[in-house]
This record gives sequence, structure tokens and C-alpha cells, in this order.
Amino acid sequence: MSGISSELPTTLSGLQEQLLLGTLLGDGSMRFTSRHAAFASLHGWKQHAYNQVKGRILSEFVTEPPKRMKNAGYGKWCSRFSTRSSQVFEPIVALCYRPHPTRCYARTGRPIMVKTVNPAWLARIDQIGFLEAIAWWYMDDGSRQGPISSPSITWNTQGFTESENELLAEWLTNHGYASVVRPVRSRRYNTAYHVVATHVEPAVRLLRQLEPFIVPTMAYKTMMARVDTQICTYCQQEFELTVGQIKSPDKQPVNPCCSRPECQAQRHRDTCDRYISQPGKRDEYNCRHREAYAAGGDAARTAAAEYACKYRKENRAKYLHYRWKRRQQQAAARPDPICQRCQQAFKKAGPKASQYCPACRVIVTKEIKRRHEALKRTGPATKICLECKQAFQVTSNGQKFCTPECKRLFVNRHRNQKYQHAVREAKTCEECQTVFIPTGNRQKFCTPECMKIALARRRAHPAASCGTI
Repeated sequence: MSGISSELPTTLSGLQEQLLLGTLLGDGSMRFTSRHAAFASLHGWKQHAYNQVKGRILSEFVTEPPKRMKNAGYGKWCSRFSTRSSQVFEPIVALCYRPHPTRCYARTGRPIMVKTVNPAWLARIDQIGFLEAIAWWYMDDGSRQGPISSPSITWNTQGFTESENELLAEWLTNHGYASVVRPVRSRRYNTAYHVVATHVEPAVRLLRQLEPFIVPTMAYKTMMARVDTQICTYCQQEFELTVGQIKSPDKQPVNPCCSRPECQAQRHRDTCDRYISQPGKRDEYNCRHREAYAAGGDAARTAAAEYACKYRKENRAKYLHYRWKRRQQQAAARPDPICQRCQQAFKKAGPKASQYCPACRVIVTKEIKRRHEALKRTGPATKICLECKQAFQVTSNGQKFCTPECKRLFVNRHRNQKYQHAVREAKTCEECQTVFIPTGNRQKFCTPECMKIALARRRAHPAASCGTI
């Protein structure tokens, strides 16, 4: 319907102006299909009742109530209504819209009007009622983030530019609700945009102040659903929930319990009795799978092995994190090491073992550096080889042997001496029946020749080695 109807009001009421200026910051929009502008509101079908409230407030300009339509965005259906075009909306358009510098409508040639946040728009909201208009904006585009006990607010202002978002954040901050602009990237469209975020403490205060103006069907966005107290199941006394226990009504515990030791002990006994009387399904599930695995044959075993391999591969990150955490716990459980210099126990700075405490480590490091500097000034030092007892010039500070051969002889001799204390009982050779002292626990033959003779006989008569002829 084009033109101006004599039945339409010539002015907007205070509530209607609050609705229009607040919801235009959110999901509301103006349509420019005729001589004068018209207001349109579109929400998801779950917010149909909320859209009906908007339609009733603007009923003087609406010919049809909000109706169900196919949705081009999120969700299959949406709720939509629009008003008749009227000259009464022109002051709203002048405040909230600016002509696009280059784009215009193909049919009429008029420039496309773009919703633009500006100081005049925000100043008008301050005049007609800040909280009332902000309530409509919050119900449209506000989102409560975090736990219900300490939430923050994210204003989904993706349609505005970064400078407009900064203007909105500054406006909220000037009113006492500290807010910032945050860059966000859309996973669906892979595009970057900006939103306004209000911090926790001012967000809680703002939500409390907005509660009188929130439509009942949109109460889930506020803290009105918050439950601060519960009745103890065991002592039947009301108790205050802690910050971590505060949740919405649909997430309350089945058997709430206060912090009294008697109630806690009784709840523990009831929980144990319930688990004993009603065993979980995990044991039945595992038993059923074990039986199927035993009766399935090679095909079932192969499938189970492939599934286990796939599961380990998919959960490798979790397993590595668990193993790292377990090692950290084991390292923390070990006793404190003893410093080799001052012989005092000290706390480890990390999972790796350390020979010196932090104070002695600084001193030892300086001593090593001093020796290296002296070595550079005086030339290579001379040491006595631990194996051949001859003097040689060292090439590094930790060198103890003149040649790699001396090092090999020294290490082998000390390794043999290390295991000489093991006393082994005499054995009888299985081939020649000679009594000998074994050099290992599994040795059965006195010499390699006896072992070769026994192996050759077993290869010639394999059945004899199994005990059958």
C-alpha cells in the first residue's frame, strides 16, 4: 500500500519510538519500496512470540500479524511482519539511515539507504530512555556468554563497520558498562567482522537492570532464570549455592545437598548403595563384546584390531597429553634431589634432573667458564689417561682417555667387573654331560661346539625335539 493513509497516526508513542530505535540496532530494518518507508521485523521461528509482541506494539501500522515464512538464513522457517508505509517513520529514517555513495535502486534510481550508527541516533536513545531501547537491542542481538553466575555479553553487530562498533562500545562505556570491540572470523563464510563485548561485572549489572523491560518469552537471555538457593535433600534446609553451583533451572541437580558433613556423608552412602544395587551397563557391554570376540573367529579379531588401531590414531593427542601429565605427576612425587656441591635438598625447576641447586648452579657455571677462559689463554692442558697412564693433551674439558681404544678397554673391563659379583651355580652340559660354570642364566652348553652339535641333531630329527618319534 503506497502513500499516506488518513487512518494512520501522525506521531509515534514513546514505547513505539523506543522499540524502533532499539531494534534497528539489531534485527529491525526499514523498507523503501514506496514513497515513504515501512518498518519490517524478521526473527527465527523460535522467537515468533517475541515478534508478536512487536506486532502488537505497532498494531496501528500493521495490517497482518507476524506470519510463518521460508527462511533464507539460519533455520528453515522464520517469523516476519511489516508495517504500512507512513510519513511518521521519516524522522527515524533520517536518524538511522544514510544514502549509499555509489549504489542505487535499478527501478527508481534512488540511492540505496544503509543503516549507519551515528552520534545523533545514540543521543536520541538517551533522551527517550536508554534502558528501554537497549532492552529491545539486547533481545534482538544480545547474547549471554559464559556461566549464568558470571556472564558476559556479546552484541552481534556484524552488520556494522569497525568504526561504528567502536562508537557503540564507547557509548556503552560512557554509560558505565565497559565494552570493547573484538574481531571475529566467520567459519561459515570465512569472512572477518567485528562485534561489541561487555565485560563480566558491568554485564551482570546491565542484565539486572534490563530485567523489568524484557519480554517473558526472551527471559532465557537474562539472569532471571538464575537459581541462587536450593533445598537440601537430607536436612530439608534451604542453602545458598556457591558461584560454581549456580545454574539455570533446567540444569539443577536431582538431589541437591548442602555443605554440612552429615549430609555429605549420607549422600555418599546413598550413591554407593545405588551403584551397588544398580550396576552400570559398562560391565554388560564389555562382557557382551568379549563373548562376541571369542566366538567371532579371525574376521572378528581382525576387525577389532583395525578398530583399536583407528581409535589409537584418532585419540593420539589425548593419549600423549595423558602420558605427559602422568610423567609430570610422577616427577612431582619423586623426592627432592640433593645438590652435589652444598649437599642440600632443593626443589626442581622442571621435570629434568639437576645436579646443583639454583645458587650452586650459578657458581659452578662461573667456575666452568673461568676454566674455559684459562684454557684459551694457556693453551691445551695435560692429563693422565685412565687406561694406559700416559700423559696427553686434552681437546675438551671432560676428556679422560688419550684414544678411543683406551676408552673401549677401560669401559669393557669395568663393565665385566660390575657383573663379577653375580655367583651362578654349576650346570651340566646337555650334550657332553660336562659340569661347567655358566656365564648367563640361560646357558645350556659348555662350549659353542656342543651347541652346534645339538642344533644339527635337532634339525636332522625335528620330531625327536618335540618328544614324539
